[in-house]
Order: sequence, then C-alpha cells, then structure tokens
Amino acid sequence: TIEQGEQVTLDPTSDRGILRQQQNYLKSNNWKFNMQEQAWYLPSL
Repeated sequence: TIEQGEQVTLDPTSDRGILRQQQNYLKSNNWKFNMQEQAWYLPSL
C-alpha cells in the first residue's frame, strides 16, 4: 500500500520501537498523519 500511495494505518499493538521506525519512515517520505482517521496519507502534489 505504501508503494501505491494508499492510506496506511499502523498497528498500535506492535513493538513501540518498530512503530516509531514506521512513523519515521513515513514522515521522511512526505506522508502526513490524519488524527481523525488515525491513518497516514500521501498528500497530492
């Protein structure tokens, strides 16, 4: 889903370190977090 630019929801029950790595990866690739949906999305350019 990440490669296709679809909305991504991370699993909050996974290890905290892994979750942090996933969040940092998404942030570094210009993904934004939508608080209401608790999901990451890639803004259109």
